[in-house]
Order: sequence, then structure tokens, then C-alpha cells
Amino acid sequence: MENFALIVVCLLAGVVMLRLRLLPVGSHKSINAWIINLAMPALSLRYVPYIDWGYEYILPIIGPVLAWVGAVVFVKLYSRFNQIDKATKTAMLLTSALANTAFMGLPMITAFYGAEQLPIAIVFDQVTFLFFSVLGVATLMKATATADMTHVYRRAVLKTLHFPPFVACMAGLILPHFVDISPANKLLEMLAATLSPMALFSIGMQLRLSGLRGELKHLVAAVGYKLIIAPLIVVLAALALDVSGNQAKVSTMQASMPTHVTISLLTAEYGQNPNFCTLMVGVSILLSFATSSLWYTISEMLF
Repeated sequence: MENFALIVVCLLAGVVMLRLRLLPVGSHKSINAWIINLAMPALSLRYVPYIDWGYEYILPIIGPVLAWVGAVVFVKLYSRFNQIDKATKTAMLLTSALANTAFMGLPMITAFYGAEQLPIAIVFDQVTFLFFSVLGVATLMKATATADMTHVYRRAVLKTLHFPPFVACMAGLILPHFVDISPANKLLEMLAATLSPMALFSIGMQLRLSGLRGELKHLVAAVGYKLIIAPLIVVLAALALDVSGNQAKVSTMQASMPTHVTISLLTAEYGQNPNFCTLMVGVSILLSFATSSLWYTISEMLF
């Protein structure tokens, strides 16, 4: 119960401080800098070295892949039967294909399953990040035709290799073979503990719900895929691959997370239907509290 109270309080605090203008515009960027450069790397270094790799980890690895492929097919089918411009099509693809597996996913996994299941969530999150930084960015650049695609992919890969959480994840896989990092575990835990409240506070500061009526039809479709179809795909994959237990439960929960905030903001900045992108973040976050509880119940029944 305390974990859920933390989620609500931190989100509401961000919303209230935004509305009351208690913090300067863009303050969430400073909070995100702490999360990305300290809290998330600490989380990876604390848990990644102790992951017991096996067949069961196939689901958190391929889950984001299935969600992306499903979104590509979904948006193509949707655009075939609905009049939709190129910008909105790009916005729908990117906001429905990528889940907020870090800022929302990690706190939610902690709330539902406890911190001991974070290694599974981290694997799912790292694969999601790879899709965001390479395919997500490349898709956006291609849609806006701002650069040669070879240059875009090269820049995306380089950015990935320098991203602190990814570097920490790789370090967590390699370092334990050469040095014992366990004496730093307590410090890492304290730094990682700041991730949930600060991430949720940052998200609360970025919530927007204005202009809903004009985008309602496309929004219903995209949110429906993100919160219902994407986790369903992961559930079906778990059943097909005979993956059960916490691997299946956590992967389903991660797939059910709302849209990736960073890709949504980036898509909006490049003029791909900014109003839709902003609404997709706000609406999917608010609805995800109900849908994630639904998927938790379904997962408990199935796995």
C-alpha cells in the first residue's frame, strides 16, 4: 500500500507544483538529469550483476520487440481504414510502440511485485531503450527528412553507447567477473531509491490534457494498443514460449506501461502532431493505473 501511495503522492505533487507555478518552466529536465545520470545507473549496477540468465529471460528480451512489431502492423492497418496524415501516423507509431518502462515501469514493478523483481524489469527496460534510441529516433528522422539515414543510425548508436544507464548495465554484466562490487551495494540501493519518487514527480510536471476532443479518435486507437493490445501480445508470447512465474508477470506489466515520455516529447518537438503526442502521454498515464491493475490480475491468474 505504501508503494501505491508513493506513486499517487509524487504524481500529484508534480501536477500541483506545475499548476501553481512553484517551479520554473522546464524544471523537470534537472530532475531527469539526476535520474538518468545517477539513479538509473545505480539501479543497474545494484541488480544486473545478480541476474541468473536463463531461457526464462527470453520474454523480457523479446517483449519490446513484439510490442514494436505489433505497433507497426497496428498503425498500418489503422491508417488503411482511417484518413490520417503522415505526421499523425508517425506520432501514433512511436507513442504506441514504446512503453515508459523506466520512469513508470520500475516504480510500478516495485509496487506490484517488490524490488526483488527489478532485474527482470531492467532487462525489459534496456531493450526498450535500444529500440527508442535506434529505431525510434531513426523513424522520427526519416519522417521529418532532416538528415541522411546512415548518419542518423550512426548518431543513434553512438548516443546509445554513451547513455549512462546503458553503460551501467554493460558494466554490471562485465565488472563482477573481475572485481567484487558488492561493498557498494548499500550506496547503490540508496541512490536507486530516489528513482521512483523523482521519476513520478517529473512525469506529474509534464502531464497535459488540453485539446482532447480534436484527437479523440486517434487517441483511443493508440492508447488501446499501448495499454491493451501490447501487453496481450506479451501474454500470448509467454504462453506460446511456456514462460511463467515472475518473468511472465513482470514482462506483461512492463508492456502495459503508458507511452514513453521522451520519445513522445521528441516526436512533438519535430512537429509530428504535438497535441496528439502530449495527450498520449497524459491520457495513457492516467488510464494505466486501471489497466495495469487489470493486467496484474490477469497475470496472477495465468502465471
